[in-house]
Amino acid sequence: MELLKMVIVDDEPITLQGLVRTYDWESMGFQVTGFAVIKQVRPHLVLTDIRMKEMTGLEMMEAVGEELAEEPVFVVISAYRDFEYAKKACEVGAFSYLVKPIDEEQLQEVMRSAYEKCMEKIKSEQERENLKRILMGDQHNYLQVMTQKYLQGSLDDEKMQEVLRILRLEIRGTQRFICVCADIDISYKITDPLYYETERTCLFRYLEQVFKESYEFQSMETENGNHVFLLGTQTHGGVEEVRRSLKEAAEKLKSPVVSAVSGEYPGFCGMKKSFWQALRFFETASEAGANAFTANRPEEAGKEHVSFSDVEKTIMNAIRKNDKAQLKEAMVKFVYLLPEQKSGDSHKKYIHRLAVLVEFMLQDSYGLTKELEHNFQNLYTNLNQISMMKAIDICYRLFGQAIDERMRSAKSRDIAFFSEYMSKALAYIDENIQDETLSLTAVAAEVYLNPVYFGRVFKNTQNISFKQYLLDLRMELAKKLIVEGKDSISAVCEKVGIPNRSYFSQVFKQHTGMLPSEYKKEHET
Repeated sequence: MELLKMVIVDDEPITLQGLVRTYDWESMGFQVTGFAVIKQVRPHLVLTDIRMKEMTGLEMMEAVGEELAEEPVFVVISAYRDFEYAKKACEVGAFSYLVKPIDEEQLQEVMRSAYEKCMEKIKSEQERENLKRILMGDQHNYLQVMTQKYLQGSLDDEKMQEVLRILRLEIRGTQRFICVCADIDISYKITDPLYYETERTCLFRYLEQVFKESYEFQSMETENGNHVFLLGTQTHGGVEEVRRSLKEAAEKLKSPVVSAVSGEYPGFCGMKKSFWQALRFFETASEAGANAFTANRPEEAGKEHVSFSDVEKTIMNAIRKNDKAQLKEAMVKFVYLLPEQKSGDSHKKYIHRLAVLVEFMLQDSYGLTKELEHNFQNLYTNLNQISMMKAIDICYRLFGQAIDERMRSAKSRDIAFFSEYMSKALAYIDENIQDETLSLTAVAAEVYLNPVYFGRVFKNTQNISFKQYLLDLRMELAKKLIVEGKDSISAVCEKVGIPNRSYFSQVFKQHTGMLPSEYKKEHET
């Protein structure tokens, strides 16, 4: 058992000696280390008489409390006539009391409980010290967490100031705060989640590096997922510099950055004021980011008496035809058919209906990719959190993505279906490359396809026009023959199907930047 320090206080020397010598204090976990020398000994427990001539037990407890930061546990001794006095001592902080003459069994019980109480205090103090050492070692992260709690209202002013005292930090009146809320346009969270998360990470890392050079800063995320930088500065005029940094970030990263900067506010209260102002500004900036449909209301819109059903069909037909121009025109009409009212919440039922109709149409035609299906679900999940115009803007982007996907899908099917045709066509081109009359029509006839149709399929599958493909192939063969050096330039012209030497030299220079003779000399060993 660990022995704890105990001081016995009594103004009667005989009584005092009797207390020390009569009882086996060590068996109870205590070592008597002094008499009335509490400040020097700093005991864990003080056993004191309630009535003394120069100072009562209550007065002594109060004096010790003022002198020591960590008070010992007090057990008071009283006579029967002082019973009420002893009870009062317990009310103001004494752990327990003993009545004279002291009953040894009662003493054992009180001292056992007092020992447990002392050990709890020691453990608690050790934990506090360990925590303090941890906090001081990881001060930045701890401060960031507590500041975030304070700004979002789960920590009051008094407790936040206590945190600053613990960390030995001081916010002077000359210190000023600027709050920055920056993020990637939320549209991309719905239409391209991977791009959104990647660009966010790059943006936040970039801003952290920039702010680190000029400010004391903390970076945090709000409950709504907004990313905030709280910047501390001792100088005035920092707002414009911060705005320049945000503009440079958007330009350098080439990202759709949406941001807001608060004013510059001094002192402790400036933290919260700048924080909430930045969030309000950011909300406005985010809603203003939907600008795909800023055209004036079409004059004919009111004359056509077009219904929602008609416009929905037009939108779906535009997607079926992969016609982005028609899609945008139809989406503008859709916007101006929405009822005029202050709240955009009821408008969202029309937007939701349109998105569902398009999703079902896509599912029934080419089918939906996992990515598109996920993006539609993102729209439904976030619809209530975004403005009406932002929702329209996102729908337009989603439908555009669907068109792009349909075009890619069509191309993939062309590649798969016409792979055998293309193999025969490419082999025929290789075999007849020396034929100056070789043409798209001739190759199409060889594989039994309409020339116009063959030209479209060739470009879709080879990612290059027939004419450019043939010219590139001839120039690559010409370079190979010239480097080998077995044939004259005239012979090379014949073998690549361009017998006119002057025209061949002109085309070759456009392709390589050199005349055939220069190219030959360049590659001679």
